[in-house]
Amino acid sequence: ISRTAVAHYLLDRATATLPLQIRCDSVSLGWLRAPEVGYMRVYDSEHEVLLELRRLTLGRPLWRLLRNPYDLGRIELQQPVLHVRLRPGGSNLEDLIHRLPRTQDSSSAVWQGEIAIQDGTLAVSDTLSDRCRRLTDWQAQLQLPAVGQGPVSFRTSLKAENQPDPSTLAAD
Repeated sequence: ISRTAVAHYLLDRATATLPLQIRCDSVSLGWLRAPEVGYMRVYDSEHEVLLELRRLTLGRPLWRLLRNPYDLGRIELQQPVLHVRLRPGGSNLEDLIHRLPRTQDSSSAVWQGEIAIQDGTLAVSDTLSDRCRRLTDWQAQLQLPAVGQGPVSFRTSLKAENQPDPSTLAAD
């Protein structure tokens, strides 16, 4: 379904309950191989780009995702750019998180898997001061184990760009 209206239809259906819109240049699906999305853009409820990335690859073939949609395997985001816009009292990212649907059922299934960010950029702009900072070479790994199988873990590192003394931040 690469580069067809079917790809946009499927993305719209998959995100119908979310306060965002996803567009992409290509989608590659197959029963026996992992789905892949080429040049993807995620727009927030204000129709501003929140995330863009060169490629997103899911770690499970389509048949396994349909059998168990909560076990995502390894999701790779290649060269993502996350656009965070700060303003007094919050940010566009916080707005999105607050608008995500919540479940009241504590027995509902929870996603499990791993999310890996490779060679990303965090672009932070401040609407009050009209300044923008870019943090580059962003690498991250988020582990989401099955319920009761261990703690969630997160590792990340990135570099401050265009600073008098460039530095690297790493966190576990």
